[in-house]
Amino acid sequence: MLRLPSLMSSMFLVLAVGPLGAAASFAQTSQSPNTQAERPQAAEVRPRIQREQRRDAAQRVEREPRAAEPQRPGRIGIEIAAGEQGAVRIRGRADDSPAAAAGLVAGDLVLAFEGRPLRGVDDLIASVRARPAGHEVKLRVRRKLRLELRDDQRTDDGRRLALGAYLGVGESELVVRQMRGGFPAAEAGMREGDRIVAIEGEPVGNEAELIERMLALDEPRAIDLEVERDVLVRLGAAPGDASSGRAAPDSAAPRPPEPGRAAPRPPMRRDPPRDAPLAPELEELRRELDALREELRQLREELRRRALR
Repeated sequence: MLRLPSLMSSMFLVLAVGPLGAAASFAQTSQSPNTQAERPQAAEVRPRIQREQRRDAAQRVEREPRAAEPQRPGRIGIEIAAGEQGAVRIRGRADDSPAAAAGLVAGDLVLAFEGRPLRGVDDLIASVRARPAGHEVKLRVRRKLRLELRDDQRTDDGRRLALGAYLGVGESELVVRQMRGGFPAAEAGMREGDRIVAIEGEPVGNEAELIERMLALDEPRAIDLEVERDVLVRLGAAPGDASSGRAAPDSAAPRPPEPGRAAPRPPMRRDPPRDAPLAPELEELRRELDALREELRQLREELRRRALR
C-alpha cells in the first residue's frame, strides 16, 4: 500500500516531463534549418549594404559645392607711362603677349577701359588686375598713322589726294566704313571702324573739316593722321603664385625723381642658385668673393675687439 503512491507519482512525472521535453526538442529541431539558411543570406546582404552606403557618400560629396580654384590676376603685357588727361601711353610690349595678339604697339595711347575714361597709370593697372586671366576687355586706343599721299591716287573728281578710306554718310563721327586696297590709308594700317580724329596734330570733327584739310594738301607728301579704335584684349595670366594671388601685371615706366631727392637705386641682381650650372670662370670668381667676405668678417671682428679695449 505504501509503494503504490510512489509508483504512481513516478509515472506521473515521466508522463509530464516526457511530452514537454519532446516538444522542446522538436522546436529546436524545427528552428535549426531556418537559422542555418539565414546565415548565408546575412553574409550576402552585408556587402550590398556597404556598397550602397559608399555610393550614397560619393553622391553627397559630388553634390557639395567645391571650393573655387584661385585665379591669377589678368595681364596685358605692356610697359606704360602717364599720358595727357588721364590717358596711358604704351611704351613697349612683351613678345608673345596678349597685347601683341591684340595688335597693340608702342606709341598707342589708351584712353578708356571697358568704355570708362582712364584716370592714369594706376587706374589701368588696378582695372586689369581686377579681372582674371582669360577675361576679355575692351580698350579704346588712339594711334598715329603715317600716310604716304601719292599724286597718282586722287579722288574721283581729281580735286584732292585720296586717302582710300570711305566714311559713313550722315554720321556725326568720321567713322571709316570701307577701305580701298593699295591706297595710303590701307597701307598705313587703318581699319574699318576707325574714327579719324586729327590730321597733322589738328583735330577734325566732321567731314567738311576733313575735306578742307585734304584740299590744302595739294602736293604728294607724308602726313600724320590720328585714329581711335576699340581693341579687344584677352587677358593673360600674370606671373606669380596662383594660390596667393600675388602677381606682377603690366608695369609702369620708372618715374623721374622729385626735385632735391636722389634717384632710386636699381634693384640688385641676385646671384643664381648654388646648384645652377656655372662656367669654371664664374665658379672661381665665386670662391674669391667668398674668401673676400671671410676676410672682411675677420677685419670687422678685429676692429670690434680693438674698440672694446
